[in-house]
Amino acid sequence: EEFGVNWADYFSDVISYRTPQPELTFLNYRPFKKWLAEEFNKGTGWDEVTYKIITASGTVGENPAATYVGFHQGDKSRLASETTRVFLSTQIQCAECHDHKFIDMPQETFHHVAAFFVRVQTKLPWNDSNQIVVSSKAAGEHKMPEKNKEMQPAAFSSKMLDPGQSDVVRRTELARWVVGAENPWFAKAYTNRVWARLMGRGFCEPV
Repeated sequence: EEFGVNWADYFSDVISYRTPQPELTFLNYRPFKKWLAEEFNKGTGWDEVTYKIITASGTVGENPAATYVGFHQGDKSRLASETTRVFLSTQIQCAECHDHKFIDMPQETFHHVAAFFVRVQTKLPWNDSNQIVVSSKAAGEHKMPEKNKEMQPAAFSSKMLDPGQSDVVRRTELARWVVGAENPWFAKAYTNRVWARLMGRGFCEPV
């Protein structure tokens, strides 16, 4: 049992590292850690766990996989930057307001990813994070600030999702791409995290 608990503690810390506390709601990670530990001890692959985390809906207490989206309050900007950081070890947050200063990453890169989360909505109860509900908006498209440019969902590729798609379709397509064999970053990011956890230093630093 300690195997699952160990890795649940680690990945819960990775996921919660930049999760801000809502003003009146204490975030309780215990159900999420328990769910992660059970998944790891069943031998569920990190790809399947990741898929569940990105696509989850419902009440956090009943479906702990919804913790990630729920605790970020469905915020499209935070979810865009954190999804790439956590699961791909790729930092895109610097491109939210302008083209990246140090690498070839236009501002559009960030906002194409944010468009996957534009129809997520969350309901935060007072002082009980288990009752946070992740659901979907019926409509809405993401636009780049100032430019007022409507962005199609896309993740680091020329393949774009047509506008008008539901929240479920958007997050499902993103999750499929994140864990898919054609994505070169997912397996590398996971391998680097595991190696760093076991050996004290990753192949690539910072992890």
